[in-house]
Amino acid sequence: MKKGLLILGCLSLLAASAACISSETASKQSTTFPPQNTIFSQQSSSKSNGISNQDNNGNTQSLEDWIAQNRSDSADAPQYISGSIKLDSGMLDFHFEPSYRQMYYTIGGFYFDLVDRDACVAWVDELEKSKNVEIEDTEMLLVAFIKHFRIPKEKFLEAAEKERKFYIEGERDLTSEDNEIPNADVLYTFDNEIINEYYRRQK
Repeated sequence: MKKGLLILGCLSLLAASAACISSETASKQSTTFPPQNTIFSQQSSSKSNGISNQDNNGNTQSLEDWIAQNRSDSADAPQYISGSIKLDSGMLDFHFEPSYRQMYYTIGGFYFDLVDRDACVAWVDELEKSKNVEIEDTEMLLVAFIKHFRIPKEKFLEAAEKERKFYIEGERDLTSEDNEIPNADVLYTFDNEIINEYYRRQK
């Protein structure tokens, strides 16, 4: 066990539900897929912003239109600086050799706090049922989460800043793989080629 992280061998619905429900006294929770792994860490806030996939007039927007309106310019996406994140080979316990850093498979509690909790539990439960633990996904879990719940970039950045401040207050090493803060400028390109290259696990 490293830095208080508890990695469970199986993701039960109970654990999935817990990952979406914040507590003032419990540690911040994050969920990692494939679903044989769940990671719990950090402190999370106790409220949800309840973001939905509808606009202010209650009209449902297609995912394609939402992505087009919220996409960051791929030309401005930052490049990963080799060696800037210190890898921890003991952090990931999958049925395959992970191609990407831990962040690729993880959603932290600060981001779960952005969405309706019941909807979050239902989404994680559906992932549990549909994921093939023998096969690595080609889309980052957090990107799938952002797209499913239509999370605006400004709300995501607010959550990322809360996470960053929490780590700093806890004197956590932000250059360590298990403390990496997601890069919104990369994620919001919604370009899997760019995202996958940025989070590729470089030995």
